[in-house]
Amino acid sequence: DIKKYSFFIAPVLLIGILIVVLNLTSQKSQLPSTSEPTISFGSVSGNPGSSVDLPITFTAGTTGVTALQFDLTLPADLTYASISTGSAASAAGKATQANMIDKSLRVIISGLNQTAISSGHIAVVKLNIASNASAGTLNLALSGIVASSPEAAAVNTSWSKGEIKVQ
Repeated sequence: DIKKYSFFIAPVLLIGILIVVLNLTSQKSQLPSTSEPTISFGSVSGNPGSSVDLPITFTAGTTGVTALQFDLTLPADLTYASISTGSAASAAGKATQANMIDKSLRVIISGLNQTAISSGHIAVVKLNIASNASAGTLNLALSGIVASSPEAAAVNTSWSKGEIKVQ
């Protein structure tokens, strides 16, 4: 008996698969759009031989971030002095640590909790401008960005460059 109806089975299966695929496609297009979190710096100015406070800002994305690590490459005319935790990181129960590794400042923002960091200032880095620095713009760049979700999953994170203007 099954042989009588076998020529119907293939088209029915094909139509069923098409319905499932079209349904999944329409559901996918209805999902909310996702946005990546972003780390950005301010643009600050200072004179040769002075110190500047460089604010580092975090813009939260769709996925929460509970810990961050990144390397801030410092031009030759800048040296690291200190770092302080920003208000958005403090509000999430995070602390900030930093150490020089070669010519980069490795910054780690973390805490012993799973609280996501909200948008706002996450750190302020105090940098010294060399006394013999020429007037102009010193560009800053980030690399090695690692961000973690509350579930300890990696979170893609973008950044925007900053600069220090030597007057």
